[in-house]
Amino acid sequence: MKNILFIVFILAANFLHATIYYGRNAKELVFVTFKDSIAAIEVCRINNIKQPRTYIDTLYYQNQSFRNGIARLVWQQDKLLFLPDNILLSSVASDTAYANIRKEGYLKGFASLLALKYAWVGQDNWHQMNENLDKTTVPIPTSALNKLYYRNIQRKARLFENEIVPHYATTFDRVVITDNTLFSNYRYVDSSESRVIQFIWNQLCDNQLVFKKFSLWYLVPFPVIYVGLGLINPVFFFVVPPAVTTWIAITHWMPPIVSHLDIHKAYIIHFYHQDKMALKVKVKDNAIYYQNHYYALSHDFSSSLGSIDVAIMGH
Repeated sequence: MKNILFIVFILAANFLHATIYYGRNAKELVFVTFKDSIAAIEVCRINNIKQPRTYIDTLYYQNQSFRNGIARLVWQQDKLLFLPDNILLSSVASDTAYANIRKEGYLKGFASLLALKYAWVGQDNWHQMNENLDKTTVPIPTSALNKLYYRNIQRKARLFENEIVPHYATTFDRVVITDNTLFSNYRYVDSSESRVIQFIWNQLCDNQLVFKKFSLWYLVPFPVIYVGLGLINPVFFFVVPPAVTTWIAITHWMPPIVSHLDIHKAYIIHFYHQDKMALKVKVKDNAIYYQNHYYALSHDFSSSLGSIDVAIMGH
């Protein structure tokens, strides 16, 4: 009975368009609005108050709570509780609570997600893309209501992904694709044809970000180096920095060297602008590899290279 009354109360609040639920702890602000059996939730990270991040999620009513994955909303002791962070939420009369922080969080939240999604394009190209976006759109007034401000940020993000990123290929005037095999200079593609450049760029942009799992094998070189240096000179058992420096150097430089010896084929895509290389991308096992994560391509890259002529002729 309590659950039924709770849902009725939520629907009434939604009908009046005046109530949202709000709560916070030391690390985040949580805002919730309801529509029927759906809860729209905003989580604003405030670990660094100068760099807030607001993320949006949707929770669905099932099994006497609102949930979607880990996040949940439950009715407990006449309070609305946000789990798993155990934040009690109370109603507020409008969406003005922490408005400036939330708006800044919207902006930084979208920006950080897009920056991560397109980190593989490199800093210079990333900044250029954002400059192109600024030239295409007008600034969003901070006086706008939170909901309108968020929608404008969302529109900018969609514009960025649907127009700015795809059309960025026009800044390149040549693409060269080589393999990553040691002592090999074989070129799969070497073209200044704009349609070829655009086709390859589209293949790279159609991907899904996947984080690499941390491997304990990464730590294996350190104890080996530490013991080895100690056997050479016992003083190194008491002086750790040389072992740390050697370990960092090996773990940084060895992966690129080993990749040249790997039996699995890797492609190196070079994009040029006015005879200068503007971007270098590595594709291996049908994924873009960049720093500590990779981007799984939606289409088989090897097959795409083999069908370039057919694909281009079809346009």
